[in-house]
Amino acid sequence: MRLSKSTAPVRTVFATALLSVAAVIGNYFGLQISFSVSFIFGSVAALLALQFLGLLPGMIVVAVGGAYTWFNWGHPYAMILMICEILCVGLIMRRFNNLAVSDAAFWLVLGVPLTTLLYWNAVDQPLDAAVMIALKQAANGVMNASIATFIVVGITLGPLSSRFRHLSVSYTGVVFAVLMFLVTVIGAVLIVLGSRDLYATEKLKLSDHLQLILMLTREDMKETTQAADGVENLQGALDRAAEKVEALIEMQTHVSVGILDPQGDLVAGHGDLFILGKVPLDPRAELQLWQPEGEMAEMQRTADSRYVKFLPLVIDDAPYVLAAETPLAPMVAKLTQRSRVDMQALALIMLISTLLVQLLSMVTTRTIRNLAQLSSKVSQAISAGDQTLPTFPKSNIQEYEMLSTSLREMSAQIAQDFAVLSDLKDTLEKRVRERTGELKRLSQVASQTTNGVLITDGEMRIEWVNDGFTRMSGYTLDEVKGKTPGSVLNGPKSNPATIAHMERAIDNREKFHAEIMHYNRSGAEYWTEISCNPLYGDDGEFTGFMAVETDITDRKLSSAELERTLERLALALDAGHIGVWEWNIETDETVWDDTVYEIFGIPSDTKLNSGTWKSTVHPDDVPRNDRLLEIALNPSNNVLEDEYRVNHSTLGERIVKSVSKVVFDDQNRPSRITGVNFDVTEDRLKEIEVRELAQHAETVLNNIVDGIITISLEGEIQSFNTAAENMFGYTEAEVLGQHFSMLLSSGNTEELMDFTNEYNKLSEAEKREPRELQGLRKSGVDFPLEFAFAEIRRSKKKFFVGIARDITERKRVERLTKEFISTINHELRTPLTSIQGSLKLIHSGMIGELPDNVKKMISISLRNSDRLRNLIDDLLDIDRMISGKMRFNISNHLLKPLLEQVISDNQGFAESHGICLSLTNAVPQVDIAIDRDRFVQIMSNFISNAIKFSDPDGKVQVNVTRTDTDVTIHIIDEGCGIPEALHEQIFEKFFRVDSSDTSSIGGTGLGLSIAKAMAEQMHAKVGLQSVVGNGSDFWIKIPL
Repeated sequence: MRLSKSTAPVRTVFATALLSVAAVIGNYFGLQISFSVSFIFGSVAALLALQFLGLLPGMIVVAVGGAYTWFNWGHPYAMILMICEILCVGLIMRRFNNLAVSDAAFWLVLGVPLTTLLYWNAVDQPLDAAVMIALKQAANGVMNASIATFIVVGITLGPLSSRFRHLSVSYTGVVFAVLMFLVTVIGAVLIVLGSRDLYATEKLKLSDHLQLILMLTREDMKETTQAADGVENLQGALDRAAEKVEALIEMQTHVSVGILDPQGDLVAGHGDLFILGKVPLDPRAELQLWQPEGEMAEMQRTADSRYVKFLPLVIDDAPYVLAAETPLAPMVAKLTQRSRVDMQALALIMLISTLLVQLLSMVTTRTIRNLAQLSSKVSQAISAGDQTLPTFPKSNIQEYEMLSTSLREMSAQIAQDFAVLSDLKDTLEKRVRERTGELKRLSQVASQTTNGVLITDGEMRIEWVNDGFTRMSGYTLDEVKGKTPGSVLNGPKSNPATIAHMERAIDNREKFHAEIMHYNRSGAEYWTEISCNPLYGDDGEFTGFMAVETDITDRKLSSAELERTLERLALALDAGHIGVWEWNIETDETVWDDTVYEIFGIPSDTKLNSGTWKSTVHPDDVPRNDRLLEIALNPSNNVLEDEYRVNHSTLGERIVKSVSKVVFDDQNRPSRITGVNFDVTEDRLKEIEVRELAQHAETVLNNIVDGIITISLEGEIQSFNTAAENMFGYTEAEVLGQHFSMLLSSGNTEELMDFTNEYNKLSEAEKREPRELQGLRKSGVDFPLEFAFAEIRRSKKKFFVGIARDITERKRVERLTKEFISTINHELRTPLTSIQGSLKLIHSGMIGELPDNVKKMISISLRNSDRLRNLIDDLLDIDRMISGKMRFNISNHLLKPLLEQVISDNQGFAESHGICLSLTNAVPQVDIAIDRDRFVQIMSNFISNAIKFSDPDGKVQVNVTRTDTDVTIHIIDEGCGIPEALHEQIFEKFFRVDSSDTSSIGGTGLGLSIAKAMAEQMHAKVGLQSVVGNGSDFWIKIPL
């Protein structure tokens, strides 16, 4: 075998990485050859890298694989030995190309001594252990080299050989690889089987030994406990039984015996027991192994392990388990000694077999090498024209004799044929020289033309092309010789019909002319004009074709581009409904296309001239067009553009736009006018509509009460309506282009920037909410201002439209309202409390009996004072709601107790009006998140209204419905009902239903408004369902 001289860098890097991974895997998965001895196979990948890729990749692969052994074994010496192995084998193979022999030489001369010294001195191993490791490493290395050699031979001779054409293998190498691989594998297999058989035998002997001890101990225990009549002294009985057993049989190892109860607890023991309670208590198991935990060498862990065996024991009908335990150390020592003997034998087998196999392969292939040397001499003799050939020796090997005879006969025939061919060669050389002269002359002529020229044989295979063909197609003669022109030049866009026409002419040996799309060497398209003629020899015999090709790509592209341009123009004119016309100034001849006829409403068969056109144009527009025409007849102003009205036959008056250009002749005289017309009636009507809309919007903005201001993103004022002028005191001219901050009392230019940043983060609903600012009039007076902003875009720019409202009066009303509420609270509520107290004292009779008429008047006063107090409370609640001072203590409450309390609190009021108040259905057990007092207030308000608006002897019912997301409480009465048109208004402040039936019922019109506001603060909703004459259903829906 020989190494590759060059390998592509990328493939080398990829193969090195792949083999590095294989090396790590080979070192990770070991094969146990014998007890305590395992082989690793990472160096197989390193040797393959050395063979296929070279020394440096081999060193990289072995370093990567060896690094794993460093990590796994805790020392680098194995990696150092592997690197030395690959380095030495690579150097040896430069002189002796045999992996296995080179590797065996390394281990015999350097590897074994170096390994012994490293493990004896550096790792502190005993000398005999170091020698054992060296022999194991040597056997492992030679086995890996044999495997690598076998793989290389298999790749070289197998299906993958085409990928490694740089590799070759001798027959000697093949024989050596096969024999060495078989010897290595068979030797390893025999040792593996012998080691495993020995381990199984020793384990079985140990199991039988423990079983015998357990059975003898159990029998003696039974006799001892029966004689002692009980189990009081199991420890003594066990000691006596164990001593008898030790005296009776020869102990192979130290055995400890113990008695365990069914729970696994030790009852009695003889000897040291280490693993009781650490392995399952299973008398049916053969042997159970226990291994110590913690960090230690694997061999040390095995030596410290112990075997245990169990046997059932029954004493006085009480179940026990008898256990026998023994260490593995003696068995490990015996197996280790056997492993040393095996390794010595395997190493000796490897050494002897390497030498014998190499010698045997050389002997068996010697005859083949001799035959190869004779074949080389035969070739030299035939080449020299020597008719005297070497003599092939005879042999007793049948295959060799058959091959020798065949080569002898074949060499004689070849020598005879070679002589005949030599004569033919001289004749052919003469004819070739003559033909070459003719072709050279023809080539000189063809090379002068810029066109492509090619000549084919009778089968249409290319024989010759000129330089013009190469420039045109990119193909040289060597690339196309022997191929048909169609297979080289035709492609997807080559016209099949043209190809068929050319093939028919070729089949008939006729000349032809064609234009076809061809493809050059890079795949680019080009158009070719082909002129092809058949060729005939001097004897009139057909010899082939000669074709002349001309590149017409530019001509074809120009024609195609013109067609596409005309097509696009036609599509544009049709899509835009644009008509094209031309007027010959000299002859007055006019040409219109169909669209122009449609625009003017004239039949297409009408005879045209300038008078025809003027008859359709509005008379008022003709003079202006004539003036524009006079201007356009000047060469410096030759474009005429105008809009005029025409009287369409069916559509009436239309507006037509005309754009035309005057064309001048060689004497610079106007000869004709070419132009386009298109109907712009709809566009002009839309422009008028837009102007009217703009005027309408401007009128609205100038007369609206609120100020409207347009502001750019930079804060500059863009527009300022009349209401804004009146509000701020500035004219529009004074504020345009000024910063918006001039209208604010703060005068801060950064306030708008802060507002812009905040505005972009708001939701759509929040953006529409107005903001209160402090405005500044031109006079310098501050005033409260309510501003609502909206974002708009105009000409791809963003603006803000602000609607300003002067809220000075509203603020004054709010201030007065607060003062009024405060007055009510301090000036009315306090005296009213004293009046109520006095009236209640008088009414109770504590200061004396009152006449009936006086008592009746006192009752009326009490009712009116209660009504006045409720009114004051409602007003205060409204104020607190508006100002946000009303506090809500939201917490979870059971619904049922709350409803029962509300009904109980209002039961007296209902009875006083002759109303039956009841809870009509079972209340679901749910918790609701509410403010308890506010909820009771809302329910009381609904119930009191229902009672007040119900007839005597009527009923007010409270029922509850529930869904997965909410619970709804209904208060249903049998009163007069409320018209549907008032359902929304009834929850507004101070609203009362005005009817003859309800005018006598007191109330402020604030209760329902307060109830709705409180419910919304608790994330609840209130509503109403009512039909006039059928009562009302007020409800509150609370989310769960």
